[in-house]
Amino acid sequence: MPRPAEQYGAMRARTEERIRAAAVSLFARHGFAATGIRDVARAAGISTGLVYRHHASKEDLFDALVGEATDGLDAVVDRLHDGDALREFTREVVAAIARDDRFAEFLLLMNQAFAVPGPPPRTAELAQRHRILLDVLAGLATGDGDPRQRGVTYLAALSGLAAMRIALGDALPVPEPGLISGILLGPGSVADPAISVPRE
Repeated sequence: MPRPAEQYGAMRARTEERIRAAAVSLFARHGFAATGIRDVARAAGISTGLVYRHHASKEDLFDALVGEATDGLDAVVDRLHDGDALREFTREVVAAIARDDRFAEFLLLMNQAFAVPGPPPRTAELAQRHRILLDVLAGLATGDGDPRQRGVTYLAALSGLAAMRIALGDALPVPEPGLISGILLGPGSVADPAISVPRE
C-alpha cells in the first residue's frame, strides 16, 4: 500500500497536469492577457486556491510551461542526428497535431511566448534552444537552397499546421509528413505514407 507521502506526491502531480492542460488551452485560444487564474481553475475543475498552491501567479504558471517547452526542445535536438531521425520526428509531430488539439495548442502557445509583454524568465532560454534547433536542422538539409532558410521554413510549416488544426479541428486535411520533411531533405522524402490517426 502506498505511503501517504507517495499518495500526496501522485495527487500533486495529477493536479499540476490538470492545471497545465487547462492553462495551455486557455492561453493558446484566448491569449495570456485575457486569461486569469480563476479561468484556469474553472477549466481544470479545481479551486483557485489550489492553483495558487502550485503557482504563485499567472506569470509563474506561464513560465513553467515555457520551461516545459525548453526541456522538450533539448530532447528534440538530442534525437535529430540524421535524416531518418528527422523523418520519424516529423511523423510524430504531424500525428500528434492530427490526433487532437492539445499538442497544437502547446505549439501555438510557445510561439506566443515571444510576444507576451514582460515575457517569462525562461523565454530567453527557449529562444536559445530554437537557435540551436535551427542549427541542427540546417545541418540536416540536403540539396539546393540556404539550409537555414529551409530550417525556418520547416519549423514554420509545423507551426502553421498547428494553427490550421485549431482553426479546422477534425476537418484538417493532414498532409503527408514527407511533404514537410522534404523541405529539408529534398523531394525524395515526400514518399512517406499519409497518417491515419483515430480521433479521441
